Amino acid sequence: MNGMIRWSLKNSTAVFLLVLVVLFSGVMATQNIKLETFPDVSNPILTVQGTQPGATAEDIEKNLTKPIEDAIKRLNDYENLTSTSGENSVNVTVTYPLGTDLDEKERKLDSALSKLALPEQAEVQVSQMKLENLPVYQAALSSKNGDELQTLLEDKIIPELEQTKGISTVQLKGKKTAEVEIKVNLDKAEKEGLTLQSIKNAIQNEKYSLPAATAEKNGNTIAVRLTGKMPKVEDLKAIIISGSGANMSANPQVGKGGRTQAPASGNTQPKTVRLGDIAEIKTVSKKSEINKVNGNEAFLLEVTKEQNANTTDVSKSVREILKKYQQQEDFDINPIFDQGQKAEDSVAGLIREGLYGALFVVVVIALFLRNVRATIIALVSIPLSILVTLSLLEMMDYTLNIMTLGGMAVAIGRIVDDSIVVIENIYRWKQQKGKQLTHKELVYRATKEVVRAVASSTFVTVVVFLPLTFVEGIIGQFFRPFAISVAISILVSLLVAIMLIPVMGASFFKKVKHHSHESLLTRSYEKWLRGALRKKAWVIVTSILLLFGALSMTPAIGFSFLPSEEASRIEANITLPAATTLTAAEELAKKIDDHLNEMDLFVKRQMTVGGTALRRGFRGGQGANEREIKFTLEIKDGVSVNDTLEKVEKEVSQLAQKEIPTATISVKEEVQGGPGSGNNIDVKLFGDNLKDLEQAARQVEDLLKQHKELKNISNNMQKTRLAWEVSLNDEGKKLGISPNQVMALINERLQPIEVGTYELDGTEQSLVLLYDQKVSSESQLQEIEINTPAGEKKLKEIADIRTANLPSAILHENGKIYAQVSAKIKGDNTFAVTDQIHQDIQSLSLPKGIQVQVGGGEEDIKEGLTSLGTAIAIAIGLVFLILTVTYGGLLTPMVILSSLLFVPVGALTGLWITGQTISMSAMVGLLMLVGIVVTNAIVLLDRVESKRKAGMELTEALIDAAKTRLRPILMTAIATICALIPLALSGASTELISKGLAVTVIGGLTTSTLLTLIFVPVLYAIVGKYRRIESNGLD
Repeated sequence: MNGMIRWSLKNSTAVFLLVLVVLFSGVMATQNIKLETFPDVSNPILTVQGTQPGATAEDIEKNLTKPIEDAIKRLNDYENLTSTSGENSVNVTVTYPLGTDLDEKERKLDSALSKLALPEQAEVQVSQMKLENLPVYQAALSSKNGDELQTLLEDKIIPELEQTKGISTVQLKGKKTAEVEIKVNLDKAEKEGLTLQSIKNAIQNEKYSLPAATAEKNGNTIAVRLTGKMPKVEDLKAIIISGSGANMSANPQVGKGGRTQAPASGNTQPKTVRLGDIAEIKTVSKKSEINKVNGNEAFLLEVTKEQNANTTDVSKSVREILKKYQQQEDFDINPIFDQGQKAEDSVAGLIREGLYGALFVVVVIALFLRNVRATIIALVSIPLSILVTLSLLEMMDYTLNIMTLGGMAVAIGRIVDDSIVVIENIYRWKQQKGKQLTHKELVYRATKEVVRAVASSTFVTVVVFLPLTFVEGIIGQFFRPFAISVAISILVSLLVAIMLIPVMGASFFKKVKHHSHESLLTRSYEKWLRGALRKKAWVIVTSILLLFGALSMTPAIGFSFLPSEEASRIEANITLPAATTLTAAEELAKKIDDHLNEMDLFVKRQMTVGGTALRRGFRGGQGANEREIKFTLEIKDGVSVNDTLEKVEKEVSQLAQKEIPTATISVKEEVQGGPGSGNNIDVKLFGDNLKDLEQAARQVEDLLKQHKELKNISNNMQKTRLAWEVSLNDEGKKLGISPNQVMALINERLQPIEVGTYELDGTEQSLVLLYDQKVSSESQLQEIEINTPAGEKKLKEIADIRTANLPSAILHENGKIYAQVSAKIKGDNTFAVTDQIHQDIQSLSLPKGIQVQVGGGEEDIKEGLTSLGTAIAIAIGLVFLILTVTYGGLLTPMVILSSLLFVPVGALTGLWITGQTISMSAMVGLLMLVGIVVTNAIVLLDRVESKRKAGMELTEALIDAAKTRLRPILMTAIATICALIPLALSGASTELISKGLAVTVIGGLTTSTLLTLIFVPVLYAIVGKYRRIESNGLD
């Protein structure tokens, strides 16, 4: 490195040009690097969607779920396997370890499933679950004239959004759709022997295109096709569905050569029945979902981004387009979720706190050096290190998120350390020896004197992050960008310190006043140190007592996974029976919304009324559909989230169940992004008997609701629901009746049939068939008439009908049937609350055969503490290895590492005072301190050993080094502490990474620095006499 210093001083112009190149590339990187809120820490997931029309949840479990799960188990390459089996469909989720090649897994799983012998009509599809499939922007749009706003959205806004770079899909919910309702008179249809299915076939075949023949004209072959058209809604009435012409329209028979065959002559022409004769046809405007904001009807706009698109760019484009049309038309925009804005706010918060930290560093350096030029030179390392780091992160395809930017913000104080040591030493040499050497020679010698200490301390700081890059799981994935960001910025700061700072020092320090007398601080420190060296035993004992006192505070501080920001919104979900109409659900939702408005606790109330298949478990197919009302409530500032949760759950439950007794209500905080705070409890129950499992899940749920420390309690065990089970009796079997025929007729009486979408009257409209009489009771079901070989029979004559309780869904985890009851802990005492819950569950009298597994945040915390504790131990080992190589022995490295003993004193005290827990952020702060704290000891003892080599006696060498290195040690420590103060005082948007980490580093660095200045010299005085140092005879 001495050669690099010499080369830089000789080629100052080249150094400045290199700086300009670095600045330019860094500025370009700021324009190109993507912004996200968090790094992607999601596990690779594949989903398997299986469907079998008409099957019950139990049939699905037997015929689809188990074969699919068995095929996945045989591959034996997954981390977790869960499934939800419901009526008609199953959804299987396969979770793989982080870093898995999901494309390869998808190919293997596709191949394995293709070999299964599945039931007839069963289909299976494999797909990847990707973050980009989730909306990055969601807003409720409302206007006084909803129809005009819908037209504006569909004709102008959505098409423009879909053409915007980076946007993948745009979905509009709550819109009105034109639907042609064909209500068939049941009595007339039965008289003509017609079913909804036969009518559907007739309608679908009215619009056809069939090859008829070919013709020759002027040597060219011309194709002739037979086509049918329905240009208007009125044309539907004329469709022949029975009698003369029905065969042609419903099922034209095509002979050889494409010629249509006429009916055989002599046949009696049956009565012609047209659709208009037996059905009422009208166009209706319907909504499948109703959205409101603060009581006003609204449309819900959802935007997803392309895989490689920048979230903030997409979000910004959406906001700009909406704002442009808002200026032209009068409508309101109420953002519900804006991932881009959240990322911008988080990044802006860290930048702001980083700038404040840099400002504090400026003040510290200026106060110590009292020289404007020296201050400016020392600060040059900040922008250069940050810009180079941004360039390299962009090249490595990392995004700018709270972890990468947090790493740079945290490192600001450390970035200037090397420059401070170098510039302070140059400045001191200029003061004391400015007239004895040439200008460049003085700068070279001053830099050379500290370069070993500077380089060693930098490598030590960087190497402590090396183990973090190898930590597995979510901790490694989440903190790896942070570690890389810190390491790059600190390494760059070393290059700046040994290449640019000497050049600038040589250029700007032409005239420095001679200064030889010691400051009051230095004289006071010398007095204290000499006293400590005379009372070594007292210093050692006091230091050890402080250490044990700090460690004893650990239980009072508590543990958590990551700090959690307090939610600003809560979600309330009301699930209603499938038979509940949209109108009835809307009326209930309005009563609840009015009541929430009267509470006067919310800034914004967003309501959605719609349907859900198996509680959002499936993407398609018909299943155990339930009506759902969802509220997203933004809480006013100053209002307690926990109190609001309890109040909303209590009052909304009373109101909803008063109207619909079977309604179920769940109220919880809005889920925040990132890896989670680890304050959750998950109680998993395993058993083979669904009734027993449901009872056990209810018992556990009731138990958790009694604990005041818990909130957001949920039970994923869906209740059984009433069902009519129809099975052919002996009479039905004797007549040879097909079960499929029976179920088809029953389904027609229970629910409408979708015919398809057609262009009618110039617009695309859906056609729906339904009877004017619906079956709504068991007695009506029994009276359904079925055509049999023995004539018409009532359903009760050919089949047995009974009322049964059937599971809405059957849940599996790793092949076992299970239920899960979850809750969140209000405070941070995860271990204590989880242990208490575990004891309480053991006291329950659960049904026989039920196995209980309690987990959640406690497992995450233990795994994180183990992983990071191991990383800290490895980091200390690596530091010791570097120091051993640097100093050629064991004693000096051991004395240097002794400074780490007092990190817990300040770190734990700081966490206790500020109310922070020992979280993963705090553990990373301890990891950082391993590298930062030993820097002070290195700078101090490097000078001691240099003086001893020059022939100075041990005690005097210690005093000289301590006095000389006091200023740079205090400057670097105070600069790092001050740079972290804004982060320690940070708001919720950056608290996840910065607050616990900053408090830990500030506390640990404060006490370790003060103790390093006393304890390390005392310990070295005790053991240093055993270290052989060859004198070079130079001073």
